[in-house]
Amino acid sequence: MKGLCERGFGVRDPNGLIVELFTEFVEYAEPPLIELRPLDLVHPFLATNKYDETVEFYTKVLGFLPSDYVGDVTVFLRGEDRYHHSLALQRNEEHYVAHLCFMMKSFDHVMRGRARALYKQVPIASDMVNHSASTSIVFYLYDPKHGPRYELCDGHRVFTPEEHETHRPRRMVLDPRNIDVWRAAADDWGRF
Repeated sequence: MKGLCERGFGVRDPNGLIVELFTEFVEYAEPPLIELRPLDLVHPFLATNKYDETVEFYTKVLGFLPSDYVGDVTVFLRGEDRYHHSLALQRNEEHYVAHLCFMMKSFDHVMRGRARALYKQVPIASDMVNHSASTSIVFYLYDPKHGPRYELCDGHRVFTPEEHETHRPRRMVLDPRNIDVWRAAADDWGRF
């Protein structure tokens, strides 16, 4: 406890229990955050080689509603939780989970997760991104041992009940700037 208090000492009681007596805890300007658990799993992002059939299944059979399209390669689908997308699908040559998106408690929690990933040397697959469609600020980390990318986000758009019923999906052009509004160039679509 030496590093956490001004002065003190410890004694052992007859049962072997150490009793520490001290004065004045040292303080942090802001205490380290121990809990970094996500609030919610917002969405999986699935790549599929059966894109049209998969879109039809999720919309016609399971009742998801399209929020936005990016070209003819990505669709963002929402469910009753009214997140801008509770599921995202991407046209691809193979089927896999591209990433899982987790809603954090705040932007500060996103940045603490990023700092922890950097400290633990977990690869950052895509650093700070401002998603235009969902209005969320995110970063993606990747642990090769455990699978897909993980997106930690703050500010993912939630439709009001009225918006959920009346929203007309946008047809956005195939440009990375429709994924990240901070991106200045349109020449690296393969990154996503």
